Amino acid sequence: IEDRFQRVVPKSVVQSYRNTLAAQPPGPVPNAVLRQRARNLLDTIHANYLINLAREQLIRRLMFILTAVAVLVLIVCLTIIAVEEAPTLRAIVTVMLIGMSGAMISIIQRLQKATSRDAMVDDGIFELIGLRIGWVSVLLSVAIGGVFALFIFVLIAADILDQVLPKMSEGGSSGTGASSPPNGSHGLGVDSFWADAMYR
Repeated sequence: IEDRFQRVVPKSVVQSYRNTLAAQPPGPVPNAVLRQRARNLLDTIHANYLINLAREQLIRRLMFILTAVAVLVLIVCLTIIAVEEAPTLRAIVTVMLIGMSGAMISIIQRLQKATSRDAMVDDGIFELIGLRIGWVSVLLSVAIGGVFALFIFVLIAADILDQVLPKMSEGGSSGTGASSPPNGSHGLGVDSFWADAMYR
């Protein structure tokens, strides 16, 4: 049982168990104490199994929610792009779709990393609570990704980055502070299609 305990539970728990044994007085251990110790070890092993299983189920639930949100966002954005004739709105929707896609990929990577370590390393119950109500943070992260991508796009389309970072621009800053419709090149080398769409 001790060998299985050392293979299953985190090293910090094993070290705590060893410290407990070292603190006990030397001499023969009564059978009742050995039986109680065996029950405690088995309880810890089973609790570790259950918490890790619950963690995997909650992560799978978050993955399902994220997939449903991704499908819904994709359908709505593609519908707007296909139906809407205004190039400005189509550009905005496309940029937000790209930003939300990046946020979803980041969330998936974080969820995959969460399964690489034992849930009992820190506090298993605390981690389960975070995953249980984590779908709210998932939706907020996706929305923030779209808004942040739109914010960066507006900065580039308005030549604000060219004024803040003139050395990175191809043509340099005009010095007037007023932006004009792009011709051929646009600031930081961004494709002029999106800038043309904003000016239209």
